[in-house]
Amino acid sequence: YKTLLSKKSMKWGHSKVSTSSLKFACQDINKDGIKDLVLYNSNATEADGGFYRVYTYAKGKAKRVGTYYSLRVCRNKNFFSDSRAHMDNEHYNYYRLGKNGKVKKLASYDTQMMHEPYETTYKKKMKQGIPFYYYNFKVNGKATSYSKCMSTIKSLKKNSKDTLKYRANTATNRAKYIK
Repeated sequence: YKTLLSKKSMKWGHSKVSTSSLKFACQDINKDGIKDLVLYNSNATEADGGFYRVYTYAKGKAKRVGTYYSLRVCRNKNFFSDSRAHMDNEHYNYYRLGKNGKVKKLASYDTQMMHEPYETTYKKKMKQGIPFYYYNFKVNGKATSYSKCMSTIKSLKKNSKDTLKYRANTATNRAKYIK
C-alpha cells in the first residue's frame, strides 16, 4: 500500500489526482489478518465512479476491489455498506469482503421519490407527506420481499460500528499506520 500511496498521482475515474490530496484508512475488513486499505478522495465527482476505493492485499499486490460513493465499514459485523443518491433515486448496498478479495453483495434495495417505479413489486412509505417507493429487494443476489431484505439489513446493522479512521496521506502517516 505504501508504494501505491507514495506515487505522485493516480488515475481516479476520468482524471488524475494527486495522491497527497487523498486520505487513507487501514483495517482488516475481511478478517484475514492483513489490513485492507480504504482511500477517500474528497475531490471526486459522480462521474469518477465514487469517492472511496477499497484495496485488499492479494498475491503480493494491492488489488482494488471496488469504488464506492458512500462507505461505512463495520468490521465488528464483517460487512461494509455503500449508498448512492442521484436525483430522486437512492441505491443501498451491503457487502462482505472475502479472504480471496472477492466482494459478495449481502443485501440491496433502491428507493425512488415521488413517482411510482416501473418495478411491479414495491413498498410505498410516506415521509413528510412525500411518497417514497422501496423496490428491487435482494438478499445474496436473489430477489426477495421487502420484509426479508429489511430483516437481513437490520440484523447486519444491529450493534454495528463504523470503525475507520482516515489519515492524511503523508510520509509520516504512511510509516506510522501502514505496516
